[in-house]
Amino acid sequence: MNAVQTNKLIDQIVRFPKMAHQPGSIGYVEKIIIGQLLMISQPKLIIETGTFHGQTTRFLNEFISLNKLGGCQIATFDLPNVINKLTENSSYFKNNTEIELVKGWLPESLKNYLNENQKPVDFAIVDALHTYSAVLKELKTIHPWLKDGGYIFCHDYRENDPNYEGVVYAVDTFAKKFHYDILPLNNSNLNAEEVVWGSALLRKPLKKRQQRLKVIFYQLQVVYSLMANTIKRYIPL
Repeated sequence: MNAVQTNKLIDQIVRFPKMAHQPGSIGYVEKIIIGQLLMISQPKLIIETGTFHGQTTRFLNEFISLNKLGGCQIATFDLPNVINKLTENSSYFKNNTEIELVKGWLPESLKNYLNENQKPVDFAIVDALHTYSAVLKELKTIHPWLKDGGYIFCHDYRENDPNYEGVVYAVDTFAKKFHYDILPLNNSNLNAEEVVWGSALLRKPLKKRQQRLKVIFYQLQVVYSLMANTIKRYIPL
């Protein structure tokens, strides 16, 4: 199989829209990671704090459409002036009813939305105000609504960048308190070069019953495999 055939095969498995980027927004590599997480989680409700220019919001919507992950709603949150400017400059957000642009101050606007909708969150992106207090409050607001095993993508988790110490400390504090798995996605961990981007992926723990069932499932797989090998050894096919 040559490179062209390989690319065509990959395109059949997962398709990515054209990606735009501006300084301060989620980058190309991070969007590729997010795309893979969307394929895994098959979300029905995505929460994004920090709409900014709407590039990540648009990526989410276009990725969902291209990969036929239907029935997904995206709720994105920012200040009224940010949302107003976005809708004035782009008709895209007016014409796509799958996207809800929610105006207001975080985390209050987020709390109100979740309480009114009463729907579980499958996937979340936290990328609004980059202070310890703001990030921690947003994470705590999302937590009770996030599905067990659900993911939160925390942008600008830059462990070696003093400008983002508040983000790192907030994510670490939250993960420790609520027993989330945490995976730093930060190129500064690999070498001493300048930090170009950084994020962290949080995963909500499964309930103990689900964890026990998962262990039993894998144990049964091992037993079945041993039985199958034994049968093949002594019973000719």
